Amino acid sequence: MERATRSRDDWTLIRMETPDRPGGLAVLTRLLAACGVDILSIEVLSHRDGLATADVLVHGGDLDRALRALDADVRLLGRRSHGVLPDPGLAMAEASALVVDERTADALLDAALRLVDAGIGAVYQVDENGELQSVAETSSGLRLLAEEAASSGAPVLREESAGSAVAIPVAEDGATLIVALARTLTFPFQDAEIDRVDALTSLAMRLLP
Repeated sequence: MERATRSRDDWTLIRMETPDRPGGLAVLTRLLAACGVDILSIEVLSHRDGLATADVLVHGGDLDRALRALDADVRLLGRRSHGVLPDPGLAMAEASALVVDERTADALLDAALRLVDAGIGAVYQVDENGELQSVAETSSGLRLLAEEAASSGAPVLREESAGSAVAIPVAEDGATLIVALARTLTFPFQDAEIDRVDALTSLAMRLLP
C-alpha cells in the first residue's frame, strides 16, 4: 500500500509473533486500530511451531500504548523507526538484477544486505580443505558464525542484545558459499528472508567466475 503523500519520518516497522490460527493476526490489528495506529502494509514471514511471524508497517496513533497492551500470546520481536516494507517480489528482482549485471561476490553481498535490510555482512567460499576464504565482507566479525554454518550445512542464527545475525550455507555443483549477515539491532531473521538470500546466492553461484 503506497502512501506517497505522507512523510515516512514516523513510519515504524514492527516484527510480531502471533498464534498461527484463523484470526491470530486480527488480534494484533484490532489492538493497533483501537490505539489509532494506521496499518500501511503487512507481510507474513514464517509459520512455525504454531506461531506466525509478520512484519507490520504502521503510522501514527499511540503505538507504545498498543504494544504495552499486547495479549500474552502476541509478542513483539523487533521494532525499527523510519521503517519500510518493500514488495518482496520487487526487492528480489532488484537484488537479482544487481547480481546478474555485476557478477561479483561484492555485488552478491551488496544485494543480500539490501534484500534483508542488514547492516553488515560477509561472503565466504569453502575451499577443498573445508576452510573458509573471505571473498567479500564489510566486517570480519561474522567468521565464527559462518564456520558453524559450514560445519552444520544449515543456516545458523544468533540473537543477542546488540543485534541479530544469520549465516546461510549454499551448495551448488560441489562448491559452497556462506553468506553471513547481521543487523545492529534485535530484529530476528525469518524463514522467508533466509529463503530469499539462499535463492539469490544460488543465482550468483551460476554466474560468478
